[in-house]
Amino acid sequence: MLLSAGEKASMNVLIVEDSRFLRVSNERALQHAGYNVITAADGEEGLRLA
Repeated sequence: MLLSAGEKASMNVLIVEDSRFLRVSNERALQHAGYNVITAADGEEGLRLA
């Protein structure tokens, strides 16, 4: 399923990853693709942000 730029801009993605490198890399890639990205360093933080 392909999404338009407007549809992506309204979608939030939560990345939960303990590796800072992977978290930042994925965040940048998804932001570049037009998504709103929220990141968390562990599951507990991810649950708070969800």
